[in-house]
Amino acid sequence: MMLSAQALAERLQFFWDGPDDLPRTLKLEWRFVAVRWLGIACLAPVLLLAHLTFDRLVAAYLVLIVASIYNAGLQHLMPRRPQWLANGYISTLGDALLDIAMVIVGGGFDSPFYFILFTVTLAAAMRYGYGPSLGVALLYVSADGIGYLSAQQPVGAPFVVRSLLLPLTTVLAGYLREQAQRAEGALQERLRQSNALNEVTGMLGASLELDAVLRASVGATAQLFGSNTAVLQASSGLDSQAVNLPAPIFFSSDGRSPTERALERLCVQYARRAQDARTDDDLISIEELATGEQAVILELALPTRQLSLATIGVAVPAGMAISLDSDILDSFVERISLAVENASLYRTLADRSQDLQRAYSDLATAHQELLSVDEMKTNFLANVSHELRTPLTSIRSFSELLLAYEDDPDVQKEF
Repeated sequence: MMLSAQALAERLQFFWDGPDDLPRTLKLEWRFVAVRWLGIACLAPVLLLAHLTFDRLVAAYLVLIVASIYNAGLQHLMPRRPQWLANGYISTLGDALLDIAMVIVGGGFDSPFYFILFTVTLAAAMRYGYGPSLGVALLYVSADGIGYLSAQQPVGAPFVVRSLLLPLTTVLAGYLREQAQRAEGALQERLRQSNALNEVTGMLGASLELDAVLRASVGATAQLFGSNTAVLQASSGLDSQAVNLPAPIFFSSDGRSPTERALERLCVQYARRAQDARTDDDLISIEELATGEQAVILELALPTRQLSLATIGVAVPAGMAISLDSDILDSFVERISLAVENASLYRTLADRSQDLQRAYSDLATAHQELLSVDEMKTNFLANVSHELRTPLTSIRSFSELLLAYEDDPDVQKEF
């Protein structure tokens, strides 16, 4: 049956990437296995075009058969005995012996099969770098020279070119491997710093209480720099009701060590002179402490505020401050500045909410008093109306009777 496109794609992916549980150190070895299969498949028909004698052709196909068995054995052992193949020594030695055998069978180092040797030297350069790969290249050059000596042939330009080209290619491949490792190391370090940044700033979102956020900020700074000494000095602009600078917050418990006192003085100096919002270039400074350590000063300020929020000082060994990338530090300062800004706004909002609650309570009390006064007015008018209605009704009635007895003066006088 014909394989579906998806099944074919899965098999090709397995052919190139190997099993999912294959150790990362063996991924490169597995792909070398895939490249060997491709080389064997391509070399098998090419041998018919090499114009070899029958004996040499049979020997060449025997080498390919041995190479196939060898490659299948590596593919079988790799998931089951990874420790045997992790360093690549066995496969490098096997590749070297098979390539030398194919070159000898194919007509010697002067034949086109010589180019097969580049595969092993490049593979060694990708595995080990300059030293071992140069050793493999020199082994091939030595074997080539021994062949010239045994045949008593004069050394010509082809031998010199081959002897120079193979090591040079190995050196270039080793250089590429070195650069790739440096790039990978830089990427890994960047990822480590990013993970550390996310980890230490994750605690800032646990609370919106300003005191808790300030303590979390100084703790996150100490953790990011791997230091046990850090001080946070809040600026007066953080609290509109504060006339003087608030008390500093220490990462350690006592805050009385010489380094902490020196950091405190330094942070107070920065906090007092930070009257205006500072630019991004001014947010991170490095100072020398009298104790011989370096102090990294982080000023927390945002463009939306006219005053600095706080200043954090952390003591680190000399030279350690530059181990963190500048953009990582900038991102860290921005995050903790936003956290402090949010906590400050939350406290301001809470204070305003309390003021509104008090005003609402006063308004409710005044409303109750007005309702009481209105009720007193209503009762007063009801009482007055009742007390006045009775005599007025009597006066009205007698007045009407007076008008009814106009002809009888005696009755009118009595009324």
